[in-house]
Amino acid sequence: MSERPPLNVFLLTSIIVGTVLSIRNWPFLVEYGLSSIIYILLAVLVFFLPVSFVSAELASGWPQRGGIYVWVKEALGEKAAFLAVWLFWIANIVWYPTILSFVTATLLEGFFPDYSHSPLLNVGLMLAVFWGILIPNFAGIRYSGWFSAVTLIAGTLIPGAAIIAFACCSLGSGAPSQIDFSWNALLPKETHLNEMIFFVGVLLSFFGIEMNAVHAKDVVQPKKNFPRAIFLSAGVISILFMMGTLAVGIAIPKDQINLITAVMEAISHYLSGLGLGWALPLFAVMIAFGACGGISIWLVGSSKSLLIASENGRLPSLFLKTNRHGVPTAILLLQGCIVSALTFVFFAMPNMSSAFWILNLLSSQLNLLMYALMFIAAILLRYKFPNVPRAYTVPGGNIGMWTMASLGMGVCCFCFLIGFVPPAQIEIGSLVFYESFLCFAILLFASAPFFFFQRKEIISVR
Repeated sequence: MSERPPLNVFLLTSIIVGTVLSIRNWPFLVEYGLSSIIYILLAVLVFFLPVSFVSAELASGWPQRGGIYVWVKEALGEKAAFLAVWLFWIANIVWYPTILSFVTATLLEGFFPDYSHSPLLNVGLMLAVFWGILIPNFAGIRYSGWFSAVTLIAGTLIPGAAIIAFACCSLGSGAPSQIDFSWNALLPKETHLNEMIFFVGVLLSFFGIEMNAVHAKDVVQPKKNFPRAIFLSAGVISILFMMGTLAVGIAIPKDQINLITAVMEAISHYLSGLGLGWALPLFAVMIAFGACGGISIWLVGSSKSLLIASENGRLPSLFLKTNRHGVPTAILLLQGCIVSALTFVFFAMPNMSSAFWILNLLSSQLNLLMYALMFIAAILLRYKFPNVPRAYTVPGGNIGMWTMASLGMGVCCFCFLIGFVPPAQIEIGSLVFYESFLCFAILLFASAPFFFFQRKEIISVR
């Protein structure tokens, strides 16, 4: 008698929401006021849904460990597959300094607000926090798993619900709002490209959703219930994202938004109005705790993905060694060194917010290249291996797959291109440095895998 699949719609929805939901991304769309609702719905329609449905089919057809590496390898070959998993790994590394800056700025805003914008103090704390999280991960996921679960509740759900509740109470009491809630404000106004750039930041909020595709085969009646869970989670995430964005915007004028400290500044505003200013440090600790849990989740996971893809000898043998807990120690240490070096970008940009933005953008650009490879692979696999059994398939046959994958690829290409347009809302300093840094970093990180291919071919010839 076959074992019943363990996941129902409710459990899968909870997993997806827990993976994607994060309060640190709420300030990205405050600039758009009430029309941010339209941008969030658009991001769900053109990115969240295509990634979710396409990756679910791929994971249910090729459930072997390795994820996107296996999918792209089957469709496009080993070189493209290694590039895809490398982009996934390096994009996460670039992302770490941004979440670390959020952690340190949150703590400083809660305890020492006068120093929350100091690059020197922030970078010092970022390095201390990062290595403090990294070192315990050498003991494996067994020790970091419980920590991540607790931090999701204590550091994301509770403070996120609190700030939304504070905003509702503020509106209900008749306090002034920094957001116009008229019908005219709901419709997006005609904007220039440099004012649309934060839409890339919205997509960043949904990166990683493809990880949940591995659960598609474990769902009760996947063809029916997986889409239900996706649409339900899309609704929950959209509503919370909208309410969180508006909660921040109600408290802080859009021309005063700091991408790193806006959440804490909004909480400080609400707590002061309620006479609860003493609770600000508590919220700072909770939110920082939640962000640290997110870092812990990704540290070993992304390293193991690269390790799996490198078992064919693409990386030097030193990086393939694991400790007794199965943790790739050399890859983890390399990750730590690169993250430490990237934190110095905070000294090169005009302020903390601009450094936070450019690293977020760089991480997004690398991730978009990876997603483009995934969408291409999904289309090709429909034709190369039409008879491979898939527990879940994108509805509509090949036309449905072409529609979803083309939509996803189109969004990736559009957002990748507008990523080079400097944002109108952030002081970027030297335009030459801004563009040069992005171009050089993307070329460097995206071309690195080809060095490993060349190295292997040279070794093979010898």
